[in-house]
Amino acid sequence: GRDSAMCALLVARMFRYDRPELDPDALRAHVGRHFTTAYMGTENSGGATREAARALAEELGARHFVGDIQPAFDTHLAICEQMTGQKLSWDTPAHDIPLQNVQARLRGSLIWMIANLEQSLLIATSNKSEAAVGYATMDGDTSGGLSPIADVPKSMVSAWLAWAARFHGLSSLEAVVGIPATAELRPPSEGQTDEDDLMPFAILDQLIYHFVQRGQDPLQMFRTLWPVFEQRYGGDPRRFVAHIEKFVKLFCRAQWKRERFAISFRVTAFDLDPKTGFRFPPVQAPFTEELAELRLHVDALLDDEG
Repeated sequence: GRDSAMCALLVARMFRYDRPELDPDALRAHVGRHFTTAYMGTENSGGATREAARALAEELGARHFVGDIQPAFDTHLAICEQMTGQKLSWDTPAHDIPLQNVQARLRGSLIWMIANLEQSLLIATSNKSEAAVGYATMDGDTSGGLSPIADVPKSMVSAWLAWAARFHGLSSLEAVVGIPATAELRPPSEGQTDEDDLMPFAILDQLIYHFVQRGQDPLQMFRTLWPVFEQRYGGDPRRFVAHIEKFVKLFCRAQWKRERFAISFRVTAFDLDPKTGFRFPPVQAPFTEELAELRLHVDALLDDEG
Protein backbone atom coordinates (compact mmCIF):
# COMPACT_ATOMS: atom_id res chain seq x y z
CA GLY A 1 0.00 0.00 0.00
CA ARG A 2 0.90 3.69 -0.08
CA ASP A 3 2.10 3.95 3.50
CA SER A 4 4.40 0.94 3.21
CA ALA A 5 5.69 2.24 -0.12
CA MET A 6 6.56 5.62 1.38
CA CYS A 7 8.33 4.01 4.32
CA ALA A 8 10.26 1.70 1.98
CA LEU A 9 11.44 4.55 -0.21
CA LEU A 10 12.44 6.62 2.83
CA VAL A 11 14.57 3.73 4.08
CA ALA A 12 16.19 3.34 0.66
CA ARG A 13 16.91 7.08 0.51
CA MET A 14 18.45 6.89 3.97
CA PHE A 15 21.01 4.43 2.60
CA ARG A 16 21.63 6.74 -0.37
CA TYR A 17 22.42 9.67 1.93
CA ASP A 18 24.58 7.44 4.11
CA ARG A 19 26.56 6.08 1.13
CA PRO A 20 26.56 8.79 -1.55
CA GLU A 21 29.62 7.30 -3.26
CA LEU A 22 27.80 4.12 -4.34
CA ASP A 23 26.61 3.75 -7.93
CA PRO A 24 22.98 2.60 -8.43
CA ASP A 25 23.81 -1.11 -8.65
CA ALA A 26 26.08 -1.01 -5.61
CA LEU A 27 23.44 0.92 -3.69
CA ARG A 28 20.78 -1.66 -4.49
CA ALA A 29 23.11 -4.41 -3.29
CA HIS A 30 23.77 -2.45 -0.09
CA VAL A 31 20.03 -1.97 0.48
CA GLY A 32 19.48 -5.70 -0.03
CA ARG A 33 21.96 -6.54 2.73
CA HIS A 34 20.24 -4.30 5.28
CA PHE A 35 16.57 -3.92 4.33
CA THR A 36 13.87 -6.61 4.22
CA THR A 37 10.25 -6.23 3.12
CA ALA A 38 7.40 -8.73 3.27
CA TYR A 39 3.97 -9.22 1.72
CA MET A 40 1.61 -11.40 3.73
CA GLY A 41 -1.64 -11.99 1.90
CA THR A 42 -4.99 -13.64 2.50
CA GLU A 43 -7.86 -14.38 0.13
CA ASN A 44 -8.86 -10.73 0.63
CA SER A 45 -5.57 -9.44 -0.77
CA GLY A 46 -5.42 -8.25 -4.35
CA GLY A 47 -3.02 -9.24 -7.07
CA ALA A 48 -2.31 -5.58 -7.88
CA THR A 49 -0.97 -4.81 -4.40
CA ARG A 50 1.01 -8.04 -4.30
CA GLU A 51 2.70 -7.19 -7.61
CA ALA A 52 3.24 -3.55 -6.61
CA ALA A 53 5.00 -4.65 -3.41
CA ARG A 54 7.24 -7.05 -5.33
CA ALA A 55 8.08 -4.50 -8.02
CA LEU A 56 8.94 -1.74 -5.55
CA ALA A 57 11.13 -4.03 -3.45
CA GLU A 58 12.96 -5.13 -6.59
CA GLU A 59 13.41 -1.57 -7.82
CA LEU A 60 14.82 -0.45 -4.46
CA GLY A 61 16.96 -3.56 -4.01
CA ALA A 62 15.28 -4.77 -0.81
CA ARG A 63 15.14 -8.45 0.02
CA HIS A 64 11.48 -9.38 -0.31
CA PHE A 65 9.52 -12.22 1.30
CA VAL A 66 6.03 -13.38 0.32
CA GLY A 67 3.87 -15.42 2.67
CA ASP A 68 0.33 -16.80 2.51
CA ILE A 69 -1.32 -16.31 5.91
CA GLN A 70 -4.75 -17.62 4.85
CA PRO A 71 -4.14 -21.01 6.58
CA ALA A 72 -3.25 -19.20 9.82
CA PHE A 73 -6.37 -17.05 9.45
CA ASP A 74 -8.55 -20.13 8.97
CA THR A 75 -6.95 -21.82 11.98
CA HIS A 76 -7.63 -18.79 14.19
CA LEU A 77 -11.29 -18.77 13.17
CA ALA A 78 -11.61 -22.50 13.89
CA ILE A 79 -10.03 -22.14 17.34
CA CYS A 80 -12.21 -19.11 18.11
CA GLU A 81 -15.32 -21.09 17.16
CA GLN A 82 -14.18 -23.98 19.34
CA MET A 83 -13.66 -21.64 22.31
CA THR A 84 -16.70 -19.38 21.97
CA GLY A 85 -19.20 -21.46 20.04
CA GLN A 86 -19.50 -18.63 17.49
CA LYS A 87 -18.86 -19.19 13.80
CA LEU A 88 -17.58 -15.89 12.49
CA SER A 89 -19.07 -14.67 9.22
CA TRP A 90 -18.81 -11.56 7.06
CA ASP A 91 -22.60 -11.64 6.89
CA THR A 92 -22.79 -10.78 10.61
CA PRO A 93 -22.07 -7.05 11.22
CA ALA A 94 -20.70 -7.70 14.73
CA HIS A 95 -18.04 -9.97 13.24
CA ASP A 96 -16.70 -7.40 10.76
CA ILE A 97 -14.04 -5.79 12.99
CA PRO A 98 -12.79 -9.07 14.54
CA LEU A 99 -12.44 -10.64 11.08
CA GLN A 100 -10.51 -7.63 9.80
CA ASN A 101 -8.28 -7.20 12.83
CA VAL A 102 -7.17 -10.82 13.11
CA GLN A 103 -5.59 -10.59 9.65
CA ALA A 104 -3.58 -7.52 10.63
CA ARG A 105 -2.50 -9.12 13.90
CA LEU A 106 -1.35 -12.27 12.13
CA ARG A 107 0.80 -10.09 9.89
CA GLY A 108 2.14 -8.29 12.95
CA SER A 109 3.14 -11.54 14.63
CA LEU A 110 4.88 -12.85 11.53
CA ILE A 111 6.74 -9.64 10.68
CA TRP A 112 7.98 -9.44 14.28
CA MET A 113 9.34 -12.96 13.89
CA ILE A 114 11.16 -11.96 10.71
CA ALA A 115 12.54 -8.84 12.41
CA ASN A 116 13.83 -10.99 15.28
CA LEU A 117 15.45 -13.43 12.85
CA GLU A 118 17.09 -10.57 10.97
CA GLN A 119 17.99 -8.75 14.22
CA SER A 120 16.46 -5.69 12.61
CA LEU A 121 14.36 -2.69 13.57
CA LEU A 122 10.72 -3.16 12.58
CA ILE A 123 9.22 -0.14 10.83
CA ALA A 124 5.59 0.71 11.64
CA THR A 125 3.79 2.24 8.66
CA SER A 126 0.72 4.02 10.08
CA ASN A 127 0.16 7.62 8.95
CA LYS A 128 -1.16 10.65 10.82
CA SER A 129 -4.70 10.42 9.43
CA GLU A 130 -5.02 6.83 10.66
CA ALA A 131 -3.54 7.75 14.04
CA ALA A 132 -6.04 10.57 14.44
CA VAL A 133 -9.12 8.38 14.08
CA GLY A 134 -7.71 5.03 15.22
CA TYR A 135 -7.95 3.47 11.75
CA ALA A 136 -5.32 0.92 12.67
CA THR A 137 -5.20 -2.45 14.39
CA MET A 138 -3.38 -2.48 17.70
CA ASP A 139 -0.64 -5.13 17.64
CA GLY A 140 -1.25 -5.44 13.90
CA ASP A 141 -0.24 -2.74 11.44
CA THR A 142 0.88 -0.60 14.40
CA SER A 143 3.61 -3.14 15.19
CA GLY A 144 7.11 -1.72 15.13
CA GLY A 145 9.74 0.23 17.01
CA LEU A 146 9.85 3.32 14.78
CA SER A 147 7.02 4.96 12.84
CA PRO A 148 8.56 7.28 10.21
CA ILE A 149 5.33 8.71 8.78
CA ALA A 150 3.18 8.91 11.91
CA ASP A 151 3.12 12.70 11.52
CA VAL A 152 2.43 12.63 7.76
CA PRO A 153 -1.27 12.95 6.80
CA LYS A 154 -2.59 10.56 4.16
CA SER A 155 -3.24 13.29 1.61
CA MET A 156 0.45 14.24 1.87
CA VAL A 157 1.48 10.58 1.55
CA SER A 158 -0.38 10.32 -1.75
CA ALA A 159 0.98 13.63 -3.07
CA TRP A 160 4.54 12.75 -2.02
CA LEU A 161 4.41 9.35 -3.70
CA ALA A 162 3.17 10.90 -6.95
CA TRP A 163 6.07 13.38 -6.80
CA ALA A 164 8.61 10.68 -5.87
CA ALA A 165 7.51 8.46 -8.75
CA ARG A 166 8.33 11.26 -11.19
CA PHE A 167 11.42 12.64 -9.45
CA HIS A 168 13.12 9.29 -8.83
CA GLY A 169 11.77 7.61 -11.97
CA LEU A 170 10.25 4.69 -10.06
CA SER A 171 7.62 3.02 -12.22
CA SER A 172 6.58 0.76 -9.34
CA LEU A 173 5.43 3.81 -7.36
CA GLU A 174 3.14 4.80 -10.20
CA ALA A 175 1.41 1.43 -9.80
CA VAL A 176 1.05 2.01 -6.05
CA VAL A 177 -0.48 5.46 -6.53
CA GLY A 178 -2.85 4.05 -9.15
CA ILE A 179 -4.42 1.64 -6.64
CA PRO A 180 -7.15 3.15 -4.40
CA ALA A 181 -6.00 3.25 -0.77
CA THR A 182 -7.42 0.13 0.85
CA ALA A 183 -6.72 -2.09 3.83
CA GLU A 184 -7.80 -5.17 1.81
CA LEU A 185 -9.20 -6.83 4.92
CA ARG A 186 -12.75 -7.44 3.70
CA PRO A 187 -13.69 -9.80 0.83
CA PRO A 188 -12.81 -8.31 -2.59
CA SER A 189 -16.48 -8.33 -3.61
CA GLU A 190 -17.11 -5.53 -1.10
CA GLY A 191 -14.65 -3.18 -2.82
CA GLN A 192 -13.29 -1.85 0.47
CA THR A 193 -11.45 1.49 0.39
CA ASP A 194 -10.07 3.60 3.23
CA GLU A 195 -12.10 6.64 2.22
CA ASP A 196 -15.34 4.64 2.17
CA ASP A 197 -14.55 3.43 5.69
CA LEU A 198 -13.74 6.95 6.91
CA MET A 199 -14.30 9.95 4.63
CA PRO A 200 -12.28 11.65 1.88
CA PHE A 201 -8.77 12.23 3.22
CA ALA A 202 -8.76 15.81 1.93
CA ILE A 203 -11.61 16.50 4.36
CA LEU A 204 -10.30 14.36 7.21
CA ASP A 205 -6.88 16.02 7.16
CA GLN A 206 -8.45 19.48 7.28
CA LEU A 207 -10.56 18.45 10.27
CA ILE A 208 -7.43 17.19 12.05
CA TYR A 209 -5.64 20.49 11.41
CA HIS A 210 -8.48 22.70 12.63
CA PHE A 211 -9.36 20.50 15.61
CA VAL A 212 -5.81 20.00 16.92
CA GLN A 213 -3.61 22.79 15.58
CA ARG A 214 -6.21 25.57 15.72
CA GLY A 215 -8.13 24.20 18.71
CA GLN A 216 -11.53 24.66 17.10
CA ASP A 217 -14.65 23.01 18.47
CA PRO A 218 -17.12 21.25 16.12
CA LEU A 219 -19.22 24.35 15.41
CA GLN A 220 -16.13 26.46 14.70
CA MET A 221 -14.85 23.79 12.30
CA PHE A 222 -18.16 23.80 10.47
CA ARG A 223 -18.21 27.59 10.13
CA THR A 224 -14.60 27.63 8.90
CA LEU A 225 -14.76 24.74 6.45
CA TRP A 226 -18.34 24.71 5.15
CA PRO A 227 -17.64 27.48 2.59
CA VAL A 228 -14.69 25.39 1.35
CA PHE A 229 -16.51 22.06 1.10
CA GLU A 230 -20.12 23.13 0.41
CA GLN A 231 -20.02 22.15 -3.27
CA ARG A 232 -18.36 18.83 -2.43
CA TYR A 233 -21.35 17.94 -0.25
CA GLY A 234 -23.88 19.11 -2.82
CA GLY A 235 -24.95 21.94 -0.55
CA ASP A 236 -26.20 19.53 2.15
CA PRO A 237 -24.69 20.65 5.48
CA ARG A 238 -26.03 17.60 7.32
CA ARG A 239 -23.66 15.36 5.34
CA PHE A 240 -20.71 17.49 6.44
CA VAL A 241 -21.97 17.51 10.02
CA ALA A 242 -22.08 13.70 9.92
CA HIS A 243 -18.40 13.65 8.95
CA ILE A 244 -17.47 16.17 11.65
CA GLU A 245 -19.33 14.12 14.25
CA LYS A 246 -17.72 10.90 13.05
CA PHE A 247 -14.27 12.48 13.16
CA VAL A 248 -14.65 13.94 16.66
CA LYS A 249 -15.97 10.70 18.14
CA LEU A 250 -13.29 8.57 16.49
CA PHE A 251 -10.55 11.02 17.46
CA CYS A 252 -11.55 10.98 21.12
CA ARG A 253 -12.01 7.21 21.15
CA ALA A 254 -8.57 6.61 19.60
CA GLN A 255 -6.43 8.30 22.24
CA TRP A 256 -5.67 5.01 24.00
CA LYS A 257 -4.23 3.74 20.73
CA ARG A 258 -2.05 6.82 20.28
CA GLU A 259 -0.65 6.22 23.77
CA ARG A 260 0.78 2.92 22.48
CA PHE A 261 2.07 3.86 19.03
CA ALA A 262 5.75 3.51 18.14
CA ILE A 263 8.03 6.53 18.48
CA SER A 264 7.95 8.89 15.52
CA PHE A 265 9.34 12.10 14.04
CA ARG A 266 7.88 15.61 14.08
CA VAL A 267 7.22 16.45 10.43
CA THR A 268 4.44 19.06 10.46
CA ALA A 269 3.74 22.01 12.76
CA PHE A 270 1.90 19.72 15.20
CA ASP A 271 1.89 16.01 15.91
CA LEU A 272 -0.35 13.58 17.80
CA ASP A 273 2.35 11.80 19.82
CA PRO A 274 1.53 11.87 23.56
CA LYS A 275 5.22 11.37 24.30
CA THR A 276 6.22 14.63 22.61
CA GLY A 277 3.52 16.99 23.70
CA PHE A 278 0.01 16.12 22.54
CA ARG A 279 -1.71 15.23 25.79
CA PHE A 280 -5.37 14.24 25.51
CA PRO A 281 -7.61 12.36 27.97
CA PRO A 282 -8.20 8.74 26.90
CA VAL A 283 -11.44 8.55 28.92
CA GLN A 284 -13.90 11.38 28.30
CA ALA A 285 -17.27 12.46 26.95
CA PRO A 286 -16.45 13.01 23.25
CA PHE A 287 -17.57 16.65 22.91
CA THR A 288 -21.21 15.64 23.32
CA GLU A 289 -22.44 19.15 24.20
CA GLU A 290 -20.44 20.79 21.41
CA LEU A 291 -21.73 18.30 18.83
CA ALA A 292 -25.30 18.90 20.01
CA GLU A 293 -24.69 22.65 19.56
CA LEU A 294 -23.46 21.99 16.01
CA ARG A 295 -26.58 20.00 15.11
CA LEU A 296 -28.85 22.73 16.48
CA HIS A 297 -26.96 25.35 14.47
CA VAL A 298 -27.36 23.41 11.22
CA ASP A 299 -31.04 22.73 11.91
CA ALA A 300 -31.59 26.46 12.40
CA LEU A 301 -29.59 27.19 9.24
CA LEU A 302 -31.79 24.86 7.20
CA ASP A 303 -34.97 26.29 8.75
CA ASP A 304 -33.88 29.79 7.75
CA GLU A 305 -33.18 28.63 4.19
CA GLY A 306 -36.56 26.91 4.04
